Amino acid sequence: MNTFSIEVDIAWTSTCVTLVILMQAGFICLESGQVRSVNSISVAIKNIVDFCIAALVFWAIGYGLMFGVSEGGIFGSDRMFIETALPTEQLFFLFQMMFCCTAVTIISGAIAERMKLSGYVMVAIIAAGLIYPVTGHWSWNTEASGGGTGWLAEAGFFDYAGSTVVHSVGGWIALSSILIIGPRLGRFTRSDGRRKFSGTNLPIATLGAILLFIGWLGFNGGNEYVVSDKIPRIFQSTIFAAASGGLTACVVSWRLYGKPNATMIINGLLAGLVAITASCVVISITSVVLISMVGALISVSLSLVLSKYHIDDVVGAVPVHLGPGIWGTIAVALFADPSLWDGELDRWAQLKVQLLGIASIGLYAFGLSYLMLSLINRRYALRVSPERELEGLNLSELAAENEIIELVRDIDQQAFKGSFHQHLEVDLASETAPVVSAYNRTVDKLNFKIVELTQLKEKLRHQAMVDGLTGLYNRRYFDSRFGDEWQRSQREKTCLSIAMIDIDFFKCYNDSYGHQGGDQCLRQVADAISLSILRPADMAARYGGEEFVLLLPNTEGEGACEVVDKLQARISALGIPHRDSPIDKIVSMSIGVACSTVHASLSKEELLEMADQALYQAKQQGRNRVVMYG
Repeated sequence: MNTFSIEVDIAWTSTCVTLVILMQAGFICLESGQVRSVNSISVAIKNIVDFCIAALVFWAIGYGLMFGVSEGGIFGSDRMFIETALPTEQLFFLFQMMFCCTAVTIISGAIAERMKLSGYVMVAIIAAGLIYPVTGHWSWNTEASGGGTGWLAEAGFFDYAGSTVVHSVGGWIALSSILIIGPRLGRFTRSDGRRKFSGTNLPIATLGAILLFIGWLGFNGGNEYVVSDKIPRIFQSTIFAAASGGLTACVVSWRLYGKPNATMIINGLLAGLVAITASCVVISITSVVLISMVGALISVSLSLVLSKYHIDDVVGAVPVHLGPGIWGTIAVALFADPSLWDGELDRWAQLKVQLLGIASIGLYAFGLSYLMLSLINRRYALRVSPERELEGLNLSELAAENEIIELVRDIDQQAFKGSFHQHLEVDLASETAPVVSAYNRTVDKLNFKIVELTQLKEKLRHQAMVDGLTGLYNRRYFDSRFGDEWQRSQREKTCLSIAMIDIDFFKCYNDSYGHQGGDQCLRQVADAISLSILRPADMAARYGGEEFVLLLPNTEGEGACEVVDKLQARISALGIPHRDSPIDKIVSMSIGVACSTVHASLSKEELLEMADQALYQAKQQGRNRVVMYG
């Protein structure tokens, strides 16, 4: 092989390595776009972390286990911490490392929104160090790699670019992980059995699918490691697989739901790519279309099955990678041209080998991951606490805020302080600006309503304690205020006086002047009583009918009598006509006064009774007079 040809091959493989690295960006967009916004940063960081872990673990032990000298066709035993100066081997290592990273990153979308980052680190180490390299050794380690042959490769197992070796392995580990940690809180309910959680950004998820599609050209095409006449066939198979898988999912979801389902279309496109990965180099266009269509149908069906049995796969890793990966590996024996895979087996023999590979790899990948993660989960919980899950992993695990989290925090602070008078700050360049503006308008309306309700409450309170006719306090409020003042007088050892007031011959007044005249008389008397109240602590109330009462705190009997004498003179000066009154034909009043002195030991009921008795004596003595009890 001449130098130019080698350089071209190096350039080609380098390009494919770059394209496969681009798939990491695709996974980040795909997964962060399909999770809820409070977890989008978390799932993106998990994708970066699993790439870092897988790359280092594969370099340290994975490459040796996969392509080292074979021990019975089970695992490799050398080439750990590989160092090589050969450009072709360097690229081979890098390309295989990216395959390992792809298998591991498949898991992150399935366990999103509830697995700890530390727990996911353990998953990534197990996948990259113990599972993927071993199954890869079984299937892909050949004499050409210089380390012997894996037992499945020896049997004739054919998986060109990893429908099973990469995608199904990632799918099996994802399935075991989500079975152990369980569904997200609230994902499945007792009412209808399921609850849909909307992704934060489907356009970004769609972009992720396109980036994966572009990267897949390098994923499949780079597996040649040289520029050959097989590359056009590989590209052709890859492109038509994406087209037929995506369209099939579009038609099926349209049929199921009456309209196309965006997530199913994305997953159908990827399922078609997964299904064709095993056979892309040995297949015709017609077979590509059929294989990818079935792959998309399997993806849709698996999504419904998982939902039915309350298995929560956030982004559909199992429906996209596990099911179509198994089908794609079987399809090699059913559709591929045997002359193109350089095998000596007929279709039936090849089918048995394919099924053996699928079963053995699935049993090892699922069984070992389920066993190890179950044991770890018993001693160290892989799942975050319910409180952290509800808070969102962006904040609870990474302390990473976005505009939505900042908005929620600002609203929570307002609620904690109980003050909604200040507007939230509006950042016009932020996506939350319309929400904040709408919130501020809502708070303004709420504050306006609060003012209205406060005014109404005050009005009702006023109506509840004020007599509607006279404007004086009513009997209910008087009883409450009297009780408070009596307790204070007892506590502070002060005097408390009460004056009971009755309009003389008011029934006759009503009979002569009618109820309207009677009401007018009551209002005039009430106004006179109000004018007689000089101190803020004093109180006047309508006690009922034509009876009124004065409450005079810190006032002895003599002082109370002076107040009511002035009141009686004021009423007399008004000269309200009363033709049926024997007292100067004007309205007059009888008043009884009682005082709780410092040394008296009286109850409030007794004090009120004393004032009432004094009023009775005033009436008995001829009315229009003031009588002091005692």
